[in-house]
Amino acid sequence: INILDEMLMVALSKNMTSKMKTIVETIQKQQDLIIRDLFNDLLLVQGVAGSGKSSVALHRIAYLMYQGLNLKLSANNVIVISPNPLFSKYISNVLPELGEENINEYTFENIFLKLFENKLSMKTKSENFENIITAVSEEKRNFLRSYDEFKGSFVFLNIIDRFIKYYERKLVSFEDVYYNGKIIEKRELAKAFLLSGKLDMPTGKKLKIIENRILEKVRNNRIERRNKIEKIVNELNNHEFEIMSFTRLLSAKETQALTERLRKFTELESFELYKKLFSDINIFKKISKGLDLPENIDEIISCTNTALGDPFNIPYADGIALMYLKIKAEGCDLFSDIKQVVVDEAQDYYHMHYYILKDLYRYARFTIVGDKNQSIEKSSELPLHDDIISIFNFEKSSKVFLNKSYRSSYEIGKFSAKLLGGENSTEFFKRNEEEPAIIKSSSISNLQEEIVKTIEKYSSQGFSSIAVICKNRKEASNLYFNLSNKIKIKLVDYLDYDSVLEGILILPVYLAKGLEFDAVIVYEANNSNYNTEFDKKL
Repeated sequence: INILDEMLMVALSKNMTSKMKTIVETIQKQQDLIIRDLFNDLLLVQGVAGSGKSSVALHRIAYLMYQGLNLKLSANNVIVISPNPLFSKYISNVLPELGEENINEYTFENIFLKLFENKLSMKTKSENFENIITAVSEEKRNFLRSYDEFKGSFVFLNIIDRFIKYYERKLVSFEDVYYNGKIIEKRELAKAFLLSGKLDMPTGKKLKIIENRILEKVRNNRIERRNKIEKIVNELNNHEFEIMSFTRLLSAKETQALTERLRKFTELESFELYKKLFSDINIFKKISKGLDLPENIDEIISCTNTALGDPFNIPYADGIALMYLKIKAEGCDLFSDIKQVVVDEAQDYYHMHYYILKDLYRYARFTIVGDKNQSIEKSSELPLHDDIISIFNFEKSSKVFLNKSYRSSYEIGKFSAKLLGGENSTEFFKRNEEEPAIIKSSSISNLQEEIVKTIEKYSSQGFSSIAVICKNRKEASNLYFNLSNKIKIKLVDYLDYDSVLEGILILPVYLAKGLEFDAVIVYEANNSNYNTEFDKKL
């Protein structure tokens, strides 16, 4: 597709709306190649900020659904993995505008609730990052980040895999099973069946087969057993029940009691198993032997034991690891109908996330988009972007680069590049606007007055979406409290995702990722508020 830059210039100059816009009229050649790719099982898009990668991924889904008669693909077969519900809301308009039915959008937190049937819940990704960004000290922040990095690492994934095998060998407390006065299953035989390797399936499913096999033996002996019970009842004189009814009742209660005893070793509870991994330090050290553990592993273990005390407030990193353990130990067939998965903000996920996606969506193709230079939640030294292809291990995979940014003006792009320092390979579309301004003030109250004036100026220029970006939730809340009686403004919070993304907004920086606005004001961008390498990435 050959689009003149003048046409693109006009489209980019239009005001932002509360929803992501379609880009049909302005699709560039490299973007179009991504959209129309029917060959690859995994398409990994490394795109700079503002390169249109998220929009391209959704246009790709629309194209694939348009080809639905050939590909047998409908909206029910497609899913988008979003970083938070706010982003999901932002992109929700694209497919309907392209004439396609909207698709399911999930966060990992949504998947967790579905997997555990709302019996457990985990902290959100946004809440987790808020805890990191507001840490009382650099030491505490570094610990929280190391905690997350370890829990999302290939090393910890390896530990969980080993632990499941250890559980099979050492922790399943098999018992001899008696019924009708005789042994119907020896514990040695049950254990041998579990460890035989004949069945290529998760531990939980193998244990369920053992349970069903034993209960089948119970059913085969039930008539003989019921006759014995009836004979005993006949000999009793101290009851007023009808003999056959009483016999059936006693038989049912006996079977129920036996089933409950069985399930003490055939029922696998993933959360209890996960807690066991950390509560028994000897087991942890034994199964992690030879692996490259972090220096602060003892502190991580101690912190984990404390954090797992509340099953409805599980730390985000542990929730992700617990999902992996459950899928590996128990299996999951909830998403067998999914054929296409889009993953956005790929750079902020760890190895653990991608192994979960691989196992959950076993029959799907993937479009994964992100920018390794935009990772604010984890260390940029982690080369995960290069590992994704090897994790999924598809026959046909491709990595595509989008290096041209269309979102910001040329002046904003250059200004941002200076802040980061060093080499910058981003190519900025030549759309000239005003130079970004640095507003200084002698006091917070004066600075806030300047913000009000700046917002009023932008509004008078016709800008319909203006964002005031703060470092964290508390700063955003305080600023909202001080400005809300002076100007019509909305606070966007991770506890309230119903906000409409238009008008004048105040929000923490991590909720602004991936969103677009006509004008942006960064609040308190000074040396005392942003003074570390971590802060620079924000």
